[in-house]
Amino acid sequence: MGDDAGPAAQPLDLSLDPAAGTAGFPPRRTRGRQHHPGTHRETLAPDRALRHRHGSHRRGNHTAPGWAALRRRPGTMRRNRTTRPWLAILLLVSLPAAATAAPEGILTLEPRPAPDFEVSDADGSRFSLEAARGNWVFVHFWASWCAPCRREMPSIQRMLEALDGQGPRVVLINTAEDADTIFFFLAEVAPELHSYSDRNGRITEAWQPRGLPATYLVDPQGFIRYQALGGRPWDEPLYLEFLRRPGNHSD
Repeated sequence: MGDDAGPAAQPLDLSLDPAAGTAGFPPRRTRGRQHHPGTHRETLAPDRALRHRHGSHRRGNHTAPGWAALRRRPGTMRRNRTTRPWLAILLLVSLPAAATAAPEGILTLEPRPAPDFEVSDADGSRFSLEAARGNWVFVHFWASWCAPCRREMPSIQRMLEALDGQGPRVVLINTAEDADTIFFFLAEVAPELHSYSDRNGRITEAWQPRGLPATYLVDPQGFIRYQALGGRPWDEPLYLEFLRRPGNHSD
C-alpha cells in the first residue's frame, strides 16, 4: 500500500496462561479490585488508604478514621439526631390529651350558670344546689316510666360503691312522680339509692333536658360543665376515672 499506511496492528495475545484468558481473547478479569503497583496509594483517598491498610474498612467498624468524617458530613447522621427529639416531643404532647379526654357520650359544654334549686325527699330531707358550692355535683333527672332509666340506675348504684366517697356529690331527681312510685321503683332496680322528687316538674323545666335520663356535672363555682347523652355505663373504669377528677378532663 505504501509508507503512509497506518500504524501496524498490535498482535493478539495468544498466551494460554489461565490468568490471561483463552488464546485469541482479551485477558480475563480476576475477582476483586485490580491492584497496580505504584498507583494504589495515589488512586485512593488518604483516609481510605489508611482504612484499607489497617483493615478498618469492614462494615460495622465505627472507629475507623473515615467514620468521624462521615458523621460530620451534613445531611447524614445529623438528620436523624434532629428529627428524633421532635418526634418524642410530639408524642409527649399528644398522650396527655388522649388520657384526659371525656368518656364517650359526655359532652363538654360552654360553662353556664346552673339553675339553682332546692328539693326534698319523702322523709323531709332537703338539698340545695347553692349550698353545695365548692364541690362537683352530679345532677341526674329520671322517671320510672323511662326504660333507659331502668337500665342505667343499677350502674349508678355500682358507681357510688366503687367511688366510695370520692368524686362528685350525687343528686338524683325524680320528675313529677309520687313518693310510692319512687320507692317501689328503686326497691326493685337499685335499693341502695336515694332520690329527691321534683313534684311539680318546675326544676326539670328550668334545666330543660333533651330527654330522660339526663345527667349534668356542675363545677364547684356553680357552672354546668358536662352533660351526658342518655344512659351511661357509669360503673366502667373510664367513667369512674372521669368522675374522680372531672376538672382534669376535656372533650
